[in-house]
Amino acid sequence: MAKARSTVDFQVGKIYPFVINRVDNDYCELLDTEGFPCYLQGTNRYNLSKGQHIQCKILDYKPTVSHPRIVLVETDDIVKRDVLVGETLIGQILKEMDVKWNTKSFINMLLMIDSGNSYESECNRWVQGLMESKSDLVSIRKDC
Repeated sequence: MAKARSTVDFQVGKIYPFVINRVDNDYCELLDTEGFPCYLQGTNRYNLSKGQHIQCKILDYKPTVSHPRIVLVETDDIVKRDVLVGETLIGQILKEMDVKWNTKSFINMLLMIDSGNSYESECNRWVQGLMESKSDLVSIRKDC
């Protein structure tokens, strides 16, 4: 169970160990050594999982504010997702599936290329584009 306040005296610029408690869309809930929750933003580009031990650097912390602002310290243990799956690999898979529809926008949506929006927003935009181009949605749904 997570604590309401950390007993760790976080110092800006220092690196601390954390354990991933929950992975969400674009952030992870982490627990410090005392079980205090912290939130790491922008994690969708990393291959992170619950229970994984990571290290984060404290960017900003005020004891009167409940959570420190942190950033992941990249290590060799953490593989960037774009190394695992990229445009080329997804394109090859779709080509082997012999899909008949334009896959470029689909690949861009999957990998969140050129996007500052949420994944859900990108999915909605992709579907809207399909509808506007009068694509065969039944065929595309089956392929996906």
